Amino acid sequence: MKKIISSLKKHHSEFYEPRFLLAWLVLLGGLIFWKYSTGTNVRFWGLEYRYLWGFLLYAVPFYTAAGLYYLFKKPQENFFKKKGFWIDSLLILTVLFVLRYCLSLYRPELIRTFAPTIPAFFGKLIFSSNSVFLYFLLPISYWLVIDKKKYPDNFYGLTRKGFDAKPYIFLLLISLPFLAGASFSAGFQKVYPFYKPADVPILASQTNYWSSVLIFELFYICQFVCLELFFRGFIVMRLQKYMGGASVWLMVTLYCILHFGKPMPETLASIVGGYVLGVIAYYSRSVFGGIIVHVGVAVCMDIFAHLQLLSK
Repeated sequence: MKKIISSLKKHHSEFYEPRFLLAWLVLLGGLIFWKYSTGTNVRFWGLEYRYLWGFLLYAVPFYTAAGLYYLFKKPQENFFKKKGFWIDSLLILTVLFVLRYCLSLYRPELIRTFAPTIPAFFGKLIFSSNSVFLYFLLPISYWLVIDKKKYPDNFYGLTRKGFDAKPYIFLLLISLPFLAGASFSAGFQKVYPFYKPADVPILASQTNYWSSVLIFELFYICQFVCLELFFRGFIVMRLQKYMGGASVWLMVTLYCILHFGKPMPETLASIVGGYVLGVIAYYSRSVFGGIIVHVGVAVCMDIFAHLQLLSK
């Protein structure tokens, strides 16, 4: 825990500015209020512009957060004048736009059109596979073409060098009682588990129930490993070239939006959790801590949700 607390203190001393933090929290708070006051689906004006709105859903908060940091913190170098910042950030935004907006928008229609008999179980696996592929594609492309020579032994934080798992296991154990308590709420049970064996009658029997859950969880875990690589690894470590540890603020902005559609407490928790894991990754140069916490929390949430289902 000492290393985690030390990293948080160091980031606070180097990249904290009270006016920025207040403005940034107001930005995220306004987005969350808008999102959850309009219902499950964010509504836009003019469906003919839905691609534009979908991209702006990520781009506007991202660049607003960057502008607020530059305005209040006044860093020595203007990262907005750096070509690399615009190239990297636009590619990051494009991946999120395609993954979280385009695929989510058309996936049900594509499944109905091209695979009307596809079981729900395999549909869920396809969803996880899409996420893994897109989260992994941009980092591996950058690393092979640009960063491999500079960081041959560190693929955006996928390194165990100097890594100590004990603090992260401790954090995970602390969170378990809160996850168990949250599993009793209606909002939690409405969203989780993502895969319900009852959706596929042949897998809903007691014999197949946990085996099918296990298969899904393996794909689910791969998704979260790649998510940590993309957010805490690629976003934080690529953008730090232009703005140092302030890249954590921008990563958390996108990470918060990623959680839109999930229960509000989970979206709020993503801000705190995303910040802590981002700071740890920034200073430790490893995302394995985030993988332990994120995968552990996600799997435990699913297990608690399945137990709730079976108890009814």
